[in-house]
Amino acid sequence: MIGSATPDPASEWPHEDSLTDVWEDFLVNHGQVSAKKNVRGLVLNSWQRSLCGGVNPGIMVAPITAQEQELIILRDRNRELMDSAAEIMRQAFFVNELQSVLFLTDPNGVTLDVIGDKRTLSHADTINLVPGSAWSEVISGSNAVGTALSNQGAVQVHGEEHFCQGFKTWTCTASVVRDPYDGHILGVIDLSGLRNMFDRFHLPLVVSWATHIESRIALRSLEMWSKLEESMANRGWQADTTLLFDASGRLVNRDRRVADVLARHGLAPAGTRTFRVNLSAFGQTAGTPAEAPEWLRPEWIDVVRERGEMIGFSVSFPSPGGGAAQARSQLRQKPEDPFDRIIGRSPALLDVVDKARRVAPAPIPVLLLGETGVGKELFAQALHEAGPNAKGPFVAINCAAFSRELLAGELFGHVEGAFTGARRGGMIGKIEAADGGTLFLDEIGEMQIDMQPMLLRVLQERQVYRLGEVKPRKVNFRLIAATNCNLAVEAKAGRFRQDLYFRIANVTIEVPPLRDRVDDIAILAQHFLERTVAEYKLPRRRLHPDLVAHLETLVWSGNVRELAARIEAMCFMARAEVIGLDDFEPGLSQQGPQAAPPPPCPQLLEQAERDVMRAAIRQCEGNLTAAARVLGIAKSTLYLRLRKYRDNGLWEPD
Repeated sequence: MIGSATPDPASEWPHEDSLTDVWEDFLVNHGQVSAKKNVRGLVLNSWQRSLCGGVNPGIMVAPITAQEQELIILRDRNRELMDSAAEIMRQAFFVNELQSVLFLTDPNGVTLDVIGDKRTLSHADTINLVPGSAWSEVISGSNAVGTALSNQGAVQVHGEEHFCQGFKTWTCTASVVRDPYDGHILGVIDLSGLRNMFDRFHLPLVVSWATHIESRIALRSLEMWSKLEESMANRGWQADTTLLFDASGRLVNRDRRVADVLARHGLAPAGTRTFRVNLSAFGQTAGTPAEAPEWLRPEWIDVVRERGEMIGFSVSFPSPGGGAAQARSQLRQKPEDPFDRIIGRSPALLDVVDKARRVAPAPIPVLLLGETGVGKELFAQALHEAGPNAKGPFVAINCAAFSRELLAGELFGHVEGAFTGARRGGMIGKIEAADGGTLFLDEIGEMQIDMQPMLLRVLQERQVYRLGEVKPRKVNFRLIAATNCNLAVEAKAGRFRQDLYFRIANVTIEVPPLRDRVDDIAILAQHFLERTVAEYKLPRRRLHPDLVAHLETLVWSGNVRELAARIEAMCFMARAEVIGLDDFEPGLSQQGPQAAPPPPCPQLLEQAERDVMRAAIRQCEGNLTAAARVLGIAKSTLYLRLRKYRDNGLWEPD
């Protein structure tokens, strides 16, 4: 499950000296610690597991459990994890600035790869923090990797919190990496350094890296599944009798017929989403491997290869009217594709649709980018309907349409009496309403920055608190967000939280503007004409070729939405069946030949913002709280903007 790692609860780290005394007291008293002692419960539980596991607290180095040959085999066995983490592991320059090391382990805590700045790597060598070293709790005691595996989440273990003496000079932050298919742990990513480099920000950073790796695994799986399905399509198959599994034994075709096939053979009728079978041995040996399930017959299985590489397996069950051979000869029935509702044939659009279609089945967040009116919500709907939560609700909310207080209530819901004007009996929020389905946050770039940690917490912990409520409610939804601004630039400038950006931008899809889709204007215009005539039962209408040619010369600043509105208006206003140039009234888009609109001048935009802020503050006689309310922004946002302009010498007091 993407992003399923739950960070260690925030709490105050105790003073190093006091922890040393607690640790010594813990060892002397054989695992007993006074209730008044200042030690985190997570750490105390880890110490107790280490002690019960027989770990020597005097250990100074981690043991090497995978020597050169074993390490080669181990890396090959975890190739998907390592390849998916390669982009993160290449961020050596970033780790250098943190004076830390970044390393990846397998699901047993054995190090696969280590990178970092030379000085910290030399320190790491002294404790055997090298490829092949083992960091599970039962081997190396309490440490971020081992404790993350034990807690199946994300943790920080700092300084004296380590169980073994040799690691107490280090601070470590780790998060498990899960298989997006069924949520089992594939490995751990860890950021470590000497304890003077401790920073709480490392926790959300490492969690975002783990999420990114999970997203890459999901995308790589989807690409392989596409190859597998394409290869099988040339043979002819259908899900009624033939199931497809990838090389890892994960079920590929998941439509509603799969459950019926499995149920007929008494197999997991409700668990098709995570149905997995060990088929790997069929690629190398003849006959049925000892670890294969009893219900699986060798004659049902075909190995699917592409250019000599095994990419998966087909399992052809005997059909009710014939054998497995007959099942293989049946043609696959193609289900309805929700992306077919996105109209256009231009290469720019087709490339984006193809990317969206490939990512749709993955349960990972998607960020839709594009100018106003390009059709981002249409893409969001298609992603939902082609996604794993298609049977659940699609809940949309525009973050720019509400003030901070109203948006918080709309998103998180509230209990009765939570604030002035709260609805009697309370109200369910959009997040809770999206449980089991998809939450679409349009214009997420307009969300107030002080609200963003609340959303981040929901995404990380998969639970939501209604306003005024202390009991969390579990939620499981897919997030699709959209914006018409450059969130990467906004995050770098501090106007959007970087940790939230990393969380929601695992996959970005940029919908092209209409000016880059000139070939689609005629098709779209005809579609909107037919839709308007049918919806309002208007007399027959046709577009004159000269009008269509003229529409193709315009700069549609409002994109597809503007074109739809203009066609609709002409359908009502036209004097005859054929709508011509005489029926077209010049508007904002009639700006001559096709040309990209000039970018706004940042200096002019900032001056306009300063003028509006100054007017609001003057109107409220210097009361910033009241001024923020007038401006419709959070008080903290107003403070940040003022500080920015003052620091840059751009704010002159009245």
